[in-house]
Amino acid sequence: MSKKGGNAPPPQQPQAPGAGVKVVNTAQIPGFKKWIIVYPRHLNSEFSREDGRKLSKENAVKNPSLEELAKASSELGLQVIIETSKGYPKDFFQRGRVRINMLRENGTPYVNDIDNKTKLLIKMAAHIKNTQPNRPEPFNPLSLLPAVQATSARKEEKKQATTTTTTTTSSSSSKGGKKKKNVNVI
Repeated sequence: MSKKGGNAPPPQQPQAPGAGVKVVNTAQIPGFKKWIIVYPRHLNSEFSREDGRKLSKENAVKNPSLEELAKASSELGLQVIIETSKGYPKDFFQRGRVRINMLRENGTPYVNDIDNKTKLLIKMAAHIKNTQPNRPEPFNPLSLLPAVQATSARKEEKKQATTTTTTTTSSSSSKGGKKKKNVNVI
């Protein structure tokens, strides 16, 4: 059917979530299992080495995002795939990781000066620091609450109360007979 005044636009094709996102079947990529996995925690200066940071604090970045990792590695000239459904093994709530192909099929690196994971992480962190030098603070939901100063009526009571010691006796059916307890009453 045609309307007066022009043709109707063609129907919209369904798109993947996010702009420029392409869904890839990783089973068709040769050597995909050998790609290097990088979690945002590997570059995060807020975590300790025990919690997953792979770089020194001077080289690490404060709270890097998954998109920043992918952008930094792709701008270094490497192939990147973002896996948003995967989680960090130590922290269930840390979702997402980046897979990076550093080596060709013959074993030579795509970028000559990046031949291992540590060098890659250092280059990625430096790239993120250069593109966004002022890092955003992580969201703290407690910052939305008004500040309240806690006061206690106990402080006034302590000044007026005197300390006395009383001795109580208790009888029990256990061996040993009567026991005396010293109790401080405030």
